Order: sequence, then structure tokens, then C-alpha cells
Amino acid sequence: MDYLNDESTNPIAQSPAVATTQQPGSLVDVVVKDEFVALNVLVSFLQVANKRGCFNLEESAKIWECIKKFTTKK
Repeated sequence: MDYLNDESTNPIAQSPAVATTQQPGSLVDVVVKDEFVALNVLVSFLQVANKRGCFNLEESAKIWECIKKFTTKK
């Protein structure tokens, strides 16, 4: 299961600050007005890179571990 792309377990992917369905160029058009938006844009770029196969399994797991530190428990 690809946890970085699973919106049901990824609160950042559900964030209204960055749309989860990206069109080409849409991430670069996001206005970075505060730290929260900046973090969400960075995570979104990591998700794009992961989809493109830029990370091995161990690297993806570490990225997910880091992302979880910024998410709140329900």
C-alpha cells in the first residue's frame, strides 16, 4: 500500500491549502503565505517525486515518518 498517496491516512493530503488533484504547474502557482502552506507545498512536491519513482522504499518510509510528525491525531 502506498501510504504517501493514501488520502484516507494522510491528513496533509486532505488539507485545503494544497489541492490533492494536481494539474501540471499548479504547485508552482500556489502562493506561499505562511509556514503551513510552505510545508504543504513541500510535502506535495515529495508526493510528486514519490509517484515518479524518485525514492526507494526505505527513503519513502523515512519521508512518511517525517510527515507524520507534522500531522495531528484524530
